Amino acid sequence: MISDRCQEKAQKYADQCSDVDLLIYVNLRGRHLYPTEPFPEAAAGVCSGWRSVTVITERFAVVLRAAGNAPSFLSDRRGEMIYWNDMNSVFPRLGKGASPKED
Repeated sequence: MISDRCQEKAQKYADQCSDVDLLIYVNLRGRHLYPTEPFPEAAAGVCSGWRSVTVITERFAVVLRAAGNAPSFLSDRRGEMIYWNDMNSVFPRLGKGASPKED
């Protein structure tokens, strides 16, 4: 599913992708994707052509690919699984009746 869409977009936009960071958000309703081992290197090759490719879910994120011109905060984390143990730190909740602060 993801690799097909990556390739489709890369073909459509061709050379424009080399300066674009692709962020893939996976939301499997009622399910929690929680890998027990690192993503295979082959997964990064599927999305070649983009400056970087990152997958983010409710529980983790991983930078699959980062080209030489990608920002260091992405290239330094290439292949590293980043887990969130406290969901409130990722998606803060507003208290009952609370509204976002205005500046």
